[in-house]
Amino acid sequence: MTALEEALGVALFERAGRSFEMTSAGHDLLEHVQEMGGTASRISIVASGQPQDVAGRVTITASELMSAGFLPPVMRKLRQEAPGIDIEIIAFDRLDDLTRRDADIAIRHVRPDQPDLIARQMTDFSACFFASTDYIRTHGRAVTTDDLSGHLLLVPRDTQMMLEILAGYGVVIREDQFRLSL
Repeated sequence: MTALEEALGVALFERAGRSFEMTSAGHDLLEHVQEMGGTASRISIVASGQPQDVAGRVTITASELMSAGFLPPVMRKLRQEAPGIDIEIIAFDRLDDLTRRDADIAIRHVRPDQPDLIARQMTDFSACFFASTDYIRTHGRAVTTDDLSGHLLLVPRDTQMMLEILAGYGVVIREDQFRLSL
């Protein structure tokens, strides 16, 4: 990145600790770079004599929530742009090993730890804890994440995965707090 920024004479990213934020110049350049990448791919396909139509079976695995809430409009657009693709969506919350070809694409909440996989962050999500008025009246309101230690939680079936996700955000929950699951 540094070499590219020096060659162009412009800062493309601002370093913020261990992460990077794209500058306005980086955003301006991104669209052009994506167009160039697409053009280069098409040139490569034509030069190799391969058909230009995208076709075949693609298996996508995603959490149940992602499969129901995020993927339908994405799949509709994909079907319009590439009608030759046969898509299978496997909706479950377990992390599969893509190196075993359990799926072609995995949409997950964590970065994969297999070094041979290519990962791209699609978006940032935020999540909240909710409680009924009666529950708050009886058990009190959790104001900080530390306050959650005395509360019961309703979580998806895979409680171990939920513990790991929350721990990644610094929220420490005990497994015995999961008295109910979906």
